[in-house]
Amino acid sequence: MQDNQIKILLIEDNPGDVRLIQDILKESGNTRYELTHADCLSTGMEFLTKSEYNVLLLDLGLPESQGLSTLNKILSLSLKLPIVVLTSLTDDTAGVMAVQKGIQDYLVKGQLDSNLLVHSIRYAIERKKLQDDLVKSNEFLEQRVLERTSALEMANKKLQLKIEELKQTRERIELLFHAIEQSPGIIVITDNKGNIEYVNLKFMQLTGYTYEEIIGKNPRILKSGKTPPEEYKQLWDTITSGGAWRGKFCNKKKNGELYWESSIISSVRNSEGIITNFIAINEDITELTTERKLMEEEQKKLRDQLYHVQKLESIGTLAGGVAHDFNNILAIIIGYGNMLEKGIGKNNPSWYYIQKILKSAERATNLVQGLLMFSRKQGSCQKPVVINKILIQVKNLLSRLIGEDIVLDILLTDKECIVMTDSGQIEQVLMNLATNARDAMPNGGKLTIQTDIVELDSEFIKTNGYGEIETYVIISVSDTGIGMDKETQERIFEPFFTTKEVGKGTGLGLSIVYGIIKQHRGYITVESKPCKGATFRIYLPVVKSTIEEGKSTPLPDYLNGTETILVAEDDAEVRNLAKVLLEEAGYKVIEATDGHDTINKFMENKDDVSLLLLDVIMPKKSGKETYNEIWKLRPNIKVLFMSGYSEGVINKRIILQEGFNFISKPFSQTMLLKKVREILDNSIVSI
Repeated sequence: MQDNQIKILLIEDNPGDVRLIQDILKESGNTRYELTHADCLSTGMEFLTKSEYNVLLLDLGLPESQGLSTLNKILSLSLKLPIVVLTSLTDDTAGVMAVQKGIQDYLVKGQLDSNLLVHSIRYAIERKKLQDDLVKSNEFLEQRVLERTSALEMANKKLQLKIEELKQTRERIELLFHAIEQSPGIIVITDNKGNIEYVNLKFMQLTGYTYEEIIGKNPRILKSGKTPPEEYKQLWDTITSGGAWRGKFCNKKKNGELYWESSIISSVRNSEGIITNFIAINEDITELTTERKLMEEEQKKLRDQLYHVQKLESIGTLAGGVAHDFNNILAIIIGYGNMLEKGIGKNNPSWYYIQKILKSAERATNLVQGLLMFSRKQGSCQKPVVINKILIQVKNLLSRLIGEDIVLDILLTDKECIVMTDSGQIEQVLMNLATNARDAMPNGGKLTIQTDIVELDSEFIKTNGYGEIETYVIISVSDTGIGMDKETQERIFEPFFTTKEVGKGTGLGLSIVYGIIKQHRGYITVESKPCKGATFRIYLPVVKSTIEEGKSTPLPDYLNGTETILVAEDDAEVRNLAKVLLEEAGYKVIEATDGHDTINKFMENKDDVSLLLLDVIMPKKSGKETYNEIWKLRPNIKVLFMSGYSEGVINKRIILQEGFNFISKPFSQTMLLKKVREILDNSIVSI
């Protein structure tokens, strides 16, 4: 063998393991290794009989031979060659038994690294040399003993026994050392004062400390400050009294990174029963602990979201029912108001008051629509709109709303910001936010509304918990008012939650705003601190579209008629309004109060009735059920359904089918007459 050159025979059938060992040996120090490879046992045994090697690396799991039988065949050659056995992770026992048969070492293939392999090869060669020297020494002693007297023979026998005991003890120590060093667990041994005397390789790999850095130190070097002092006291009291302590630690690595480990710590006693050491067997559970915490947080978040949704749903149901009843009342106010307006003319002193009534009714209608949108029972007519145009249109209205002691500053981006929206709904959002800002600045201040374009990326979504990866128009509404605390911000969008005095707010304004923005696939956030004002940010997805200028559709020139219309409505005031509006235009009206009454009235006048005007929801029979009965009597009958709910929710509830004729309450005389005339003039019978 040349200086610094070690000849190795590797008997291994796995090409991947062969390449790994080759790469490790190439990268190791100044020592040169001459590696000969045999992929089966027979070839390896042939090489052994023809050439000399310094060490043999033997895989016990070969195709033609498995386990200890492989080693026995090699040992049958009676070669004076150090042997290192390679075993799999699942065959650790075979390695231990091989050591007992006299090999120098065994390695687990799944845990090979440069230091471990080189150390094992050198250790095997040196140990084999020591064993050979020991054998030669024994042979020499035996020869000398034979030459001595029988008294010396007895002494030599005793010496042989001691040597054998020493050999067995050394083998056991080596076995234990390898088992601990290669253990997948984290093992720490301290003296009875708690100072570290030994750590295994797994400890160093996890914590980042070297053997030299950690020996002699106290385990307190790993403390993160996350474990209560009383837990350490309980640990120490337990192990110093001879007990075993089990628990978890949040410790700190050399680089400052935190990690979790599960630990079992117990005492070690000498032959006299005195505690001399403590041993800790630990397991890294960082990943399991992190996953458990994330799962618990996610479950809490889902529970909170479910509670919030259920609360909104119950309040939304109430709001939807109230809004439906209000629509019936508003239908009467607007209908009769239109008739008064048309009857008295602009020169009449009462005309001004009628305008105020109609304007208030219009505002009430918008409020009802907001309630229905909040309860998701009102659809919206969305189309591509430039957000900046909406702000320009409502600027004067907002100025009057907030008053002269508040400065309004509108800053519009020069970027194209087209969104799919209902302009009226966005105006309502701005009005509600401006009203809240005004109330938050009783002594005056500044209201700033600003638009911009923002790209939401995955990092934004991860940080804030909302959004999609796309482009948004952002509308920021900022005031210099009294601001709000964190608790108020968390509840600000809840229905009926208000910080205003009784009689000065319903608590629905921001709930409606929230509902409108959600219907637009958007998001709304609030940022505020007490005495620092507040900023609401609205995110609406940008659409790539061109704006088409709206074309006004002229009303039909001829809205009057002489046909007979059967009006079915359980609300007497609404029914009477429809009768008055239709009769003023020349129509003959037959009234019915419920589904059964409608069918009876139709049977009495079935040859005269040209159109059915049916409320969707009526006592005894619904509008659709009533129509179905009448259709059996006269399939060509025409029908117009009406309801305080929107067309979308009526269709969603399958009360009607697609393609029906429908009018929402409240309606004006012009709206009603136009719809009636269109249906009567259409030769196609449809619902």
